[in-house]
Amino acid sequence: MGLQQYALGAAVSGGDFLVAEHVTVLHPASNTSISLIADPNNEPVPEAWLNLTGTGGGKCTTPTACPGPAGFAISKHMLRLSPSVTHTQSFDIVAHTAACFRPALKWSVDTYAKFWKPLHPGVRFVDGLGSYSSYLGNLTDPKWKEMGYQTSWDLSGRFFPYMGMFLPPVPTDDTQWLNDVEGTQKPANCSFRSIDTYYQMAQSESFSTLSYFNVFEYGINVQYSLEKGSASKSLNQLHWENASQYLQDNFQPALVTDYACAYHGPCAAGGWHRRNTSAQGSWQKSVVVDPWEGLGYDTSLLSQVQRKLDRLPHFQGLVVDRSDWNQLVNFAGDDGYTWVVNQPGRSFKRSYMQVLSKVRDLLDSQPGSDGNPNVMLANGVGFSWLPFMRVFDGTYSEGYDINAVGLLGLHSTSILWTYNSKECCATPEVADTFFQSHIRMGVFPMAPLPLNDHAIPGPDPLADPQYIYYGKFFNALRNASWILDAHPIQVLSVKSANASATARNIKTNAFTVGGDATRLYPLMLGGASQVTAADVLLTNIGAVSAWNFEILHGGSSVTWRSLTQVQHVSVQVTGDTATIRNIPLVRGCAMLRLTRK
Repeated sequence: MGLQQYALGAAVSGGDFLVAEHVTVLHPASNTSISLIADPNNEPVPEAWLNLTGTGGGKCTTPTACPGPAGFAISKHMLRLSPSVTHTQSFDIVAHTAACFRPALKWSVDTYAKFWKPLHPGVRFVDGLGSYSSYLGNLTDPKWKEMGYQTSWDLSGRFFPYMGMFLPPVPTDDTQWLNDVEGTQKPANCSFRSIDTYYQMAQSESFSTLSYFNVFEYGINVQYSLEKGSASKSLNQLHWENASQYLQDNFQPALVTDYACAYHGPCAAGGWHRRNTSAQGSWQKSVVVDPWEGLGYDTSLLSQVQRKLDRLPHFQGLVVDRSDWNQLVNFAGDDGYTWVVNQPGRSFKRSYMQVLSKVRDLLDSQPGSDGNPNVMLANGVGFSWLPFMRVFDGTYSEGYDINAVGLLGLHSTSILWTYNSKECCATPEVADTFFQSHIRMGVFPMAPLPLNDHAIPGPDPLADPQYIYYGKFFNALRNASWILDAHPIQVLSVKSANASATARNIKTNAFTVGGDATRLYPLMLGGASQVTAADVLLTNIGAVSAWNFEILHGGSSVTWRSLTQVQHVSVQVTGDTATIRNIPLVRGCAMLRLTRK
């Protein structure tokens, strides 16, 4: 099979990548496995890879396809080698008595819970389909709840005057400023009161609202000097309306003008090489800035978070955009570890974790709307990485990396972009693959709301019926967490008009909801193989007599049904396992639910 390479945190040329330094080798013949699991507290490095060799790896499609030998290596690049620098990287080798990847994840979750689980369990109220829209009207049409819609992420610029000035220092709740007209939105006056009025209305309809945030990009049409000067000891708010002047007054040293970026990063042009003739630009002629402590920009960001907490009574939290800038190294700083293009620098990963730890502390310092904890989600597109998740409550990501955000969301919220109706709903077959892939991974797509920006707009006569068809599945997945016992569900056999169909044509998962009061088992993606029924084995469910067994198919008028009411289905109990036969699949899918009696 040769060498397979996977970058850490970010895809290279659209390929696969790692969200955690975690490798499990399975040995089905002996029903055992062994894992190498990195400590997510390890010092971050500019670049790391997993290299697989021999006949193993992610392209092995059956248990016997890759008998071995196989090997792997994790390589970390651009570390400073010096007598004065100590690098510590901790890994555990963990053995498991099952040929299954789940016990390895369970060990990691139990050992490093603060990276996998939200600090406050109550933040899962944001679970559900998302939107990124300038629409501020009501959402009283019941179809939104039928679809499973829940959370609005404020469209960038809808409520702020320019990037980096997310809530300006105006004197009263009714003082107005003009929004940043970008994307699909129109000019509009904003104030603390108008923002909070919208938040209050959405929340009164049982939806959630999260504010836009970004720690790396600043300004609009920024004029700057390469002379750095020094950071202001206290914020000078006088010229906040002028992005260039505000930068000069407060955090000129944060401007990034001497840097390098990963070859697959946002400023890439042929690989790591030094750039030192201008600032790194971005959207609307903004500039990239370093939020490292003492450079001034962190002070500005933290003051705005505090302002949101103080001046917006219905504030519920943040989504932090543009994780892709974590692939940049700033040569104006020195983190003591990084060495890129033969010189020291500061990895933006360290700046990111430092400033967001302070943001997290502020969010936790006082409750949000209705007494709920304040939420902070990450846009993982460009860099999805387990060590970052210590400060986040989940992800709300652009892109298509459903497995990446699904794995990071084993115990947290995962919302993933939907760009247009062709992506999700071009044909019924496309819709089945799209929605069932999300359901299987516990990932919520975007809903087709009016005025969505670079996301699926609505209403959409093609998409709306498909969203409503699958809506009950997504509503069931709110507050769901993966079951990480070995082999919690196994497909034993299938029925299909396609003679070549096998149990491997059904993709499954297993979740708990509300602790262990409810268990969900999606059976998905059987439509392409014309699978109409399946036999499954559920394991480690405890006293089977304690459960009610139910089934759900798609459709607005369809409800959960007891398996005892479904023709030809049988449930056979042996110890703490249940064999369920002749489970009917509609459009190649069904979901089983076990609820406590």
